[in-house]
Amino acid sequence: MPLSAAAFVLLLLWPLGGQAGYDGAHLGTSLLKDVAHAPCVRLFSSKGTTGCRTPHHDGTTAPLYHLAGFGAADQQAFLRLEEGVAVVMSANMLNATVLDFLATYAWTQGVIVLDEESTIPSPDVPTPQGQGTPSVAFTIGPTHVWNPAGSGLTMQKYDFPVVLATAADEGNGAAQVKAWAQHNGGLGRHGPYPRYTAVFNFYFGPTSSSLSDPLTSADCLGWKDVEGNLVPQCLPMGGQSVWASLDGRTGLQSKPTILLTAAMDGISLFHDKTPAANEAVASILTLLAATSALRNASVFGQIDLTAAPSNLAVAFFQADEWGFAGSRRFVRDISPGEITCPVPIGGNLSRDGTGSCVGPHGVYPSVAFQDLSLEKIAHILAIDQVGVLSSPSVSAAVPLTALYNGAPPTALLEALAIASASLGIDNTSSVTPVNGAGAMPPTPLTSFLRETPGLSGAVLAGYGGAGAEAEFIDPRYHSHMDQASYLDADSLTTVANLVARTAWSLASGGEEGMDEIVVQKEFIETFLACFTDDWDCPAMKQFREAEHDNLKNYLGQSYLYTPPVPQPPSYYSGVTASYQGLPLMRHTMEGGNSGLFSAWPAEKDFVPNMEDKFYVVPKPLEAFLKGWLAYTLGGGGGGATATATATTRAAVGAAANIPCKSPQDCDGLLCDNNLSSRECFIDICVCKSASFYHTALDPGLAPQPEPGIFTILDAKTPNWAEPNWASIGFAVFPDASARVEGLALGVGAGVGALSALGAWMVQRVLVKHHYFD
Repeated sequence: MPLSAAAFVLLLLWPLGGQAGYDGAHLGTSLLKDVAHAPCVRLFSSKGTTGCRTPHHDGTTAPLYHLAGFGAADQQAFLRLEEGVAVVMSANMLNATVLDFLATYAWTQGVIVLDEESTIPSPDVPTPQGQGTPSVAFTIGPTHVWNPAGSGLTMQKYDFPVVLATAADEGNGAAQVKAWAQHNGGLGRHGPYPRYTAVFNFYFGPTSSSLSDPLTSADCLGWKDVEGNLVPQCLPMGGQSVWASLDGRTGLQSKPTILLTAAMDGISLFHDKTPAANEAVASILTLLAATSALRNASVFGQIDLTAAPSNLAVAFFQADEWGFAGSRRFVRDISPGEITCPVPIGGNLSRDGTGSCVGPHGVYPSVAFQDLSLEKIAHILAIDQVGVLSSPSVSAAVPLTALYNGAPPTALLEALAIASASLGIDNTSSVTPVNGAGAMPPTPLTSFLRETPGLSGAVLAGYGGAGAEAEFIDPRYHSHMDQASYLDADSLTTVANLVARTAWSLASGGEEGMDEIVVQKEFIETFLACFTDDWDCPAMKQFREAEHDNLKNYLGQSYLYTPPVPQPPSYYSGVTASYQGLPLMRHTMEGGNSGLFSAWPAEKDFVPNMEDKFYVVPKPLEAFLKGWLAYTLGGGGGGATATATATTRAAVGAAANIPCKSPQDCDGLLCDNNLSSRECFIDICVCKSASFYHTALDPGLAPQPEPGIFTILDAKTPNWAEPNWASIGFAVFPDASARVEGLALGVGAGVGALSALGAWMVQRVLVKHHYFD
């Protein structure tokens, strides 16, 4: 049957009609090219929304456009564009001026920042956790400019995605994205083909609701579906802080405490790439090394922590970059009368033997914090940004500042001076006391001083300046460029030695034994590599896995989901959820049914069951810190070994390390003046009460009985939250464009039509010659 003339004409004209290019959303995976990247995600607080997003469920698709610079010619070329584009630019251009310019024009569909060596300014505001942030009411001196180079990007909101294209050993990374964008050229109708096109999927919910405009964390935490059912669309930032007492619960209960502290988290504009080397790693490592040196000196009898007039404790606060969430909740919980336990749970049901607590305010798997109170804290030394120092010479004295507010903490400053003088000419430091004059940098100390202004405390920092002139010196503060290459192991060793000796001077009231407290540089180097390169290194992994094993043993489970280890390491705190960071109770009710609860209703009686479990699944860094502190502080003194029998376990356990291969090897072994028992940790029986978790959740929030549901107690607190999502990402595909697609289709249709015509003509010839009837 021959083609009609009308059909033939239609086939030829069809390709010339308007044809849409691929939108990227319906492509098969064969054409999509995944790119190594870290996203800027949307966040909610009590004040509104920050971060980046795609405004629609189906994402955004746009061709790559290389913005090579930001001069007048570059801007004019951008303004001449005739279609939406995904801007590809150097990290050197990542600042408010450029992003605000791009946000002004509707054809900016997304921004891809190339992860290259750069000199970008800090993306945080000039007044971190102060003016211009939801934390303004919870800091000291909110208008003080600590971060003069800050661009303020972390507090901005952009209705287009911003991603950091990172380096990739295999596959596609920043270099390939740049090459694709350069291939596209200046775009336009006659650009090269194929055109490489970006697909962004970063939808994090609407911009506003009937409840408020803009959308706040209270809205997303209290979101309801069309039937009125509570279906929260976000989870609060938080997790678990980790703390320990060097003299156990005995020291907490019987003596005043000197607290060494630091934040354990960091932030950057791209949350999955938060190396936080100077911001968090240097502080964490300093406290671990100081703790190790003090413990070693005690084990070998060079100092006596038990006989010292004051107790030493160390605390790492989680989510403190998000409204001081970890330290504020800890301070609230140790303040008299703030937390009452309507249903105290005996120590025999809790994992660490301190007892547990459950009520309408949530679940506390451990109540060890009740051994401490603000009145018992004699001094606090917070560590902040000690990895990047003002001295350019490694051989010079390590320059540090002790910042305080108001009346000088005389005893603390004197202890710092004594410790500094003891270090000797080859390991010297210089500590300059500075009165903040009404302002303090954002550290955990802030939460303590706001509750007790007269408390003796100081921030030991690598930055300084006099009074109102005090400011940060690290230009990479809160940036993805805050990397390990800027840290120096020798300087960190000196700082850790200074902290350990200062702590001992305060605890002992003198200098005896101080010279025997020595931080080993090998310790610093080993963990510095782990903290910045690989959390799965043997030095970290063994403690994390041992902590998980003991949690599984307590729960009676052979398997337990634990959060994955981020690669590369990231110090972004993340959310509090039932699978990470949220304390839970597995409660067996009448009739034998059991369920998981994150609180207990005030109107219902709670009857404990011997099968009940009170626990939390920690995040990787939290599990390591608790495990390392348990192993370091919870073993017996002297480093000796002994074979324990049923009759000698209690006596021997206090004086020696008891080897173990299974949990049963530690049964009945008491410790800490019989306040706790022991568990098998790696290869020795450690005291269960050697280290503790404490919930890091904004005190303005409270968990409800159903895990994942939270109530707003105080809408004026920061209450940071991160939205839920099924999947997010960024990829690139080669787009032939509508004209090329139409031409290809036209050629194909033409060939098909000619083939049909030729077949018809051949058929006529064959019929004519009687070869085919």
